[in-house]
Amino acid sequence: MWDRTLVFSKEANYILLCLCGVFLSCALKNYLIFFLNGTIYCEYLCPSALGRDVFSQPELINHLYKMHHAVVDAAEYYLISFFNDSFNLFSVVFAIPLIEESIYRGPLYLSKRYSDNPLWWVTGILLVILFTFSHDRGGLALLPVFVLGLSSWWLILVTRKFWPSLTIHVLYNFFFYSISFYQVALLGE
Repeated sequence: MWDRTLVFSKEANYILLCLCGVFLSCALKNYLIFFLNGTIYCEYLCPSALGRDVFSQPELINHLYKMHHAVVDAAEYYLISFFNDSFNLFSVVFAIPLIEESIYRGPLYLSKRYSDNPLWWVTGILLVILFTFSHDRGGLALLPVFVLGLSSWWLILVTRKFWPSLTIHVLYNFFFYSISFYQVALLGE
């Protein structure tokens, strides 16, 4: 007989471990940007408002980015109209992670019984890369998104469940949404 609380605590520990990895990658990104500031490399690696102009992506990635946003916008519209929610918090923190996890980790979850097959691993890496480039960022700003994608993939591999992957994505979006919310509310920027 197995204990449900032990299984849940193991999954919660995995989620916390992955969340720590994502936050450490955010810190690493910030320190690298600090050290690269003023160098010739900063033009390519430091995120900026003009990041899309400096960091050009292949046309295929741009098409995937547009397709990703069309799917997210359509699903977000229907989810928000279903819940009749006018506040952006639901959209950013819950709807978008659910949509993105369904697109990029859903196929891995549905085919989890084939995780010992090399094709499953290649598919996982490709989906992590597509997930990373689907976010409109350039340079080092992609590092935390890449680590989030790898963490979500690893959670599906280890737990064989979808909800830990969704949970880490919700927590990640909540963290960054709250930072921007407090920055606008308190600093007016």
